[in-house]
Amino acid sequence: MFEPVLQLQPRSETIPRTFLFAGGGSGGHLMPGLAVAEELERRFGDVRIVFVGSGRPIEKTILDATPYEHIALPVEPSTMLRRNPVRFLTNTWNSVQAARSILTDTWPEVVIGVGGFASVPMVLAASTLRIPRILLEQNSVSGRATSWLSRTANTVCLSYAEAQAGLRSGARCVVTGNPVRRTIAELANTPIESNRNVILILGGSQGAMGVNQLATSALIPLRNRLAGWTIVHQTGQQEEVTVKSLYRDHGIKAEVRSYFNDLPKHYARAAFAITRAGATTLAELACASVPAICIPYPNSVRQHQRKNALRLEQLGATCRVEDRSDVRREETVAELTLHIDRLLTDHTQRQHMAAAMRTDALPHAAAAVVAEIEGCLRSREAA
Repeated sequence: MFEPVLQLQPRSETIPRTFLFAGGGSGGHLMPGLAVAEELERRFGDVRIVFVGSGRPIEKTILDATPYEHIALPVEPSTMLRRNPVRFLTNTWNSVQAARSILTDTWPEVVIGVGGFASVPMVLAASTLRIPRILLEQNSVSGRATSWLSRTANTVCLSYAEAQAGLRSGARCVVTGNPVRRTIAELANTPIESNRNVILILGGSQGAMGVNQLATSALIPLRNRLAGWTIVHQTGQQEEVTVKSLYRDHGIKAEVRSYFNDLPKHYARAAFAITRAGATTLAELACASVPAICIPYPNSVRQHQRKNALRLEQLGATCRVEDRSDVRREETVAELTLHIDRLLTDHTQRQHMAAAMRTDALPHAAAAVVAEIEGCLRSREAA
């Protein structure tokens, strides 16, 4: 009987440990993986880090700015399962076989699934090769990929305890928090400055047309109140030129880019943010003590963005605006304008919200995940 686990190279002082991160498709999935990779380097020193994702352009943009290897493993999106199940299953099977080939080339000691359907083939392949699997679940409601894979994983690391309800029975779960990169985690230990003057607009790493349009529509009527303020706006690739033109035409000072590699710098100066309600963005804002106006993506899986936003709204850290721009755009813009105007003028409210946001910060989440990885390694070595 074939036992591929026996082919693993023995530990050696000269052979670095290899850790493979599977999944991606968005910054919300990749950034926690990068945070854990940083912590693995801090803990073990000389390690080999490999990211295997879907091959989307945003993955290349993010990972090209790191020292880590990255490999594209194209997969069918989960939506294809209903539209063309035969094609979906055939291509997923092919992806699993390709993933096995990558694993037998790299032989990682642990595979860390960061979420998104791009994680599925690699985690399934790792289970057939008896390579330990750790899953990261960022949201308060578990994603489809994490739910499907939870029974095959050694451990599922949750950002929020309530996400366990969506996992398969018998899954081993640990609440670690959502890992954030070290430069952002360190902001949780700095004083909350009262003179912050940046309005940070984040549609997510891929941008969000709805956030771009709503935010600019709400800010333009307030342009006479923006003296002394700077807008920093991440638009996504498709809307950068359009948004730059809007601000320029209305005399609004703004720094606009499709994607910011230096977000920690902007977090440190932000008085408040206008954003979707992805869990990773909110975890980063919490460490930076940046209150937010959240516009949850209305079509997010299992309404997880709305639930993420509700959690922080109940803490007093965010305001929530439901995205009804498809049918009630004027009402949505008016509500957003009201919230922005209030935060522009009410310094006390901003400070209260910033303090509330900090209570949700978990700057040591990456270390907690690495502790689980170390547990896998100890169990493996003892077997």
